[in-house]
Amino acid sequence: MTAPRKGFIAGAAGTFASFAFLRYPAGAAEFSYKLGHDRSPGEPMGAGVAKAAEKIKQESGGRIEIQVFANNALGNDAGMLGQVRSGALELMLIPDGTLSDVVPSAAMQTVAFAFASYKQAFDALDGAVGARVRADIANAGLFPLQRVWLSGFHQVCNSAHAIASPEGFAGLKLRVPPSVVEIATVKAFGASPVPLSSAETYVAMQTKLVDGAALGLVAIQEQKFYEVQKYVTLTNHVFGASYLLANGDAWARLPKGLRDLVEGTVDAYAVRQRADVIAAETPIVAQLQSEGIRVDRVTPGPFRDAVRSAGLYAQWRDKFGPVAWHALESAVGTLV
Repeated sequence: MTAPRKGFIAGAAGTFASFAFLRYPAGAAEFSYKLGHDRSPGEPMGAGVAKAAEKIKQESGGRIEIQVFANNALGNDAGMLGQVRSGALELMLIPDGTLSDVVPSAAMQTVAFAFASYKQAFDALDGAVGARVRADIANAGLFPLQRVWLSGFHQVCNSAHAIASPEGFAGLKLRVPPSVVEIATVKAFGASPVPLSSAETYVAMQTKLVDGAALGLVAIQEQKFYEVQKYVTLTNHVFGASYLLANGDAWARLPKGLRDLVEGTVDAYAVRQRADVIAAETPIVAQLQSEGIRVDRVTPGPFRDAVRSAGLYAQWRDKFGPVAWHALESAVGTLV
């Protein structure tokens, strides 16, 4: 289930063309599945999933229809995960932090300052680190698609003051994803983490429930957080991504040809979405500045030292176990 699909993306177009599906009667899909996620339809992740669903319906000749529900329309991330596990929901795009409640190793890729670049992160997650996580997902009775979808390195926005060092976080209430790793990281910086879903964040900022948030640049821009924030600090402290999961039984019901089509299409669009996010980030900085946001770039060394001094790398090594931790350090170098 989790073995590498060689030539997956390079051969995607040929894969799609190789299926000779008969045209299915309009409005009578043989398989009608729902897919839920927490993103706006306008973000690269939300738009990419919708396009993949359209492509799958077209290439299957209407045999399979995937209805996409954005913006937590089917419930929050934890609720949708429960639905996928029970079979009430067939598919879900889930943030790594939320997934880690059921599959602890999914939080491994969010270890603070583990990855120095997007390329390093993708090499690890398309390689041994991702294989370890996908094996654990499969053991939980779920089917993981091969490629993660990118939300981006997490930055920090806030409405209180500019941040130049870890000490600048002292006293701030920051929205974080419901991830034990990122919660611990923000605490190490001296801030108070407030776990919230992406959909809840704007109102939490607007009502001063939180001073700011830790999340990717695309989300900051797309969700117009610049309307209720004043400062953005480019920390790159956590790599953020989402997995597309299927209920195991729902996946097994699909004939092999349809499974291959869904896998090939979804993973091809995931790789395309990654490129879209990376290409968007540089102009987003300029756009935020044009909206009156002060943007600061910090040196990661003092922040990494704060994480190490708090003993977090050693704790995470023990939490994930020697095999998983070895896979991570083989990809990124020694962390402890």
